Amino acid sequence: MSSYPQSLVDKARNSEKWEKRRLSIIELSHYSDAKLFSLFTSALDDPVSEVRHSAIIALSRLGDPRAVSLLAKPRYLQSKELNMRWATVRALGKLGDIHVIDTIVPLVDDEEWLIRNEVISILIDKTQEIVKRQDPSLARILIRMLSIDEPVITKIAVEGLINIEFACSSLLMDTMKNIHEQIRKNIIYILGETLDQRALPLLIDALNDPQRVVRKEAALALGKIKDASTLKYLIQHLTDQNDEVRQALINAIVQFGKQAFEPLQSELSHALDKTVRTSIINALGKLKDNNSIPILIEHLKSSYHIVRSETVLALSQFGPVVITPLIEQLYSAHSETQDLLKEASQKNGIVGKLRVIKALGDLEDYRATTILKELLSDSQAEIAITAQESLVKIGCAAWGRCGALQVIGNVADKSIIEKIKISLKDFSPHVRYEAIRAIGNLKGTETIDELIQMAKTDPIHEVRIEALRILRELSIGSEKLFSTALFVLDDKVSNIRLEATRILGDFTDDRAFEPLLEKLFDISWSVRLSAENAICNYGNKATQKLIKLLDKQKQEGKCRVVSALARIGDPNSIKPIEKLLSEPDIDERIVRISKTALAFLKGETGRTSIYMNYPLC
Repeated sequence: MSSYPQSLVDKARNSEKWEKRRLSIIELSHYSDAKLFSLFTSALDDPVSEVRHSAIIALSRLGDPRAVSLLAKPRYLQSKELNMRWATVRALGKLGDIHVIDTIVPLVDDEEWLIRNEVISILIDKTQEIVKRQDPSLARILIRMLSIDEPVITKIAVEGLINIEFACSSLLMDTMKNIHEQIRKNIIYILGETLDQRALPLLIDALNDPQRVVRKEAALALGKIKDASTLKYLIQHLTDQNDEVRQALINAIVQFGKQAFEPLQSELSHALDKTVRTSIINALGKLKDNNSIPILIEHLKSSYHIVRSETVLALSQFGPVVITPLIEQLYSAHSETQDLLKEASQKNGIVGKLRVIKALGDLEDYRATTILKELLSDSQAEIAITAQESLVKIGCAAWGRCGALQVIGNVADKSIIEKIKISLKDFSPHVRYEAIRAIGNLKGTETIDELIQMAKTDPIHEVRIEALRILRELSIGSEKLFSTALFVLDDKVSNIRLEATRILGDFTDDRAFEPLLEKLFDISWSVRLSAENAICNYGNKATQKLIKLLDKQKQEGKCRVVSALARIGDPNSIKPIEKLLSEPDIDERIVRISKTALAFLKGETGRTSIYMNYPLC
């Protein structure tokens, strides 16, 4: 359409009613005539915003790029009216070339999502246009795109810069000084992807950047380039305080393969910081160089829990190759020390006593801990300090055996069970505990007799508890397990009684019924609850005996009895519970639980079944 009515032009220019001016401009916008440009631009100064809005739309439709300089002004781009800003952005996107990017980028953070989406859409189109050209002179615009918090735009810009990196590398490296951390981060990523060794000094400097995202990206880039001269810097920066950066450094170091082993070993030999040691151990584990196995095994004895834990993880990555050297560690703590213990307890001269105390530490025999702890309060400071040092040696050696067992449990199979049985008799309770766990992981059913003995007699209750837990896994349904659980059911330690009730609940054996009923009145809530769970497994045959227990005076016991009756779901429980409710001075909690139980038993809950699979309290 090239001709248009003059009357429309007159109305657009001279009508007193703004509505007519606006409609006339909209109608005229459908005519492709360059002569209308001046009409539309003059309407940009109309006092009514609706008319100005229609003029912007008309200029966009007309397609004359001369409008860009007129629209790229704050009065339109920063208008308080949403429709005005949105129309302006759309017009600039349509009429402007790639240089319009600088004009609309600030609106990426506009408060209105409609504007933000429009700006992002335009930026994506313009960025793709730049990338297609592969023109290094446009690299600055792509770099500007790297600061935008929009993954699609950033990805396009990054890929474009990667393609032209060689031609604009100087510009990219200069941009490493940019104040915007996102730009620095993305530039580093590009340099890493292009393996540009000219950037190595800048990447090394970036390891000291104040922003963690930049330091992390610098580490990863150096790992991609893999220049041997940068390895020492990556290792030095393992002191970084940020976990993500340290992990990036570790991953970068691992990229160097076997050539990283010696510098890591050297650093580990004198690093004092536990976090640095942990990071190096992490890297050695990922490298899986068998030469590092002895070094790692030594760190199972570290006084730092974090170092020991990381060493267990590292050694576990080597697989079965570590089993033999680890088993050897389990036999190091069984020297005969009786004579030395006697000497240490006697009142010898200080020199002789110090010699004996040091010897006890060197032997790493856990039996010496009792006498050494007594010497900690010795009036002679030198003896107390030496005793403390020996205790640390013995304790760390025990932790080493614990770590060895943890790794063995992770990577071995049942064939080595006989070789770790010795640890079940270790003088350290921590080692015995870890030996039991390792046997559980390896499904060592051939050790059941030893575990039963430990569950009954070990002096440390945590060890007895772990033995019961593993027995429950390895000896399901056996008479030996049943007898053991009955034996320890009255143990003075509540957690042992708890494990015993759990085990007995798996059997529903009549021999355990009466003892379990007694545990409904145990002083420990957990034991009472576990006993209730076990009794519910007996079903209706438990009902009458439970009803008799309602006469017991302990409130907690009564609560458990009522809860069990409700869960079993026998209607014969209704009248006894109603009778309980009629008793004078009945506790409020029992009233509440009894009423809930009756609702279940009478089917008043709306459920199709009145059976409950969880306790009422």
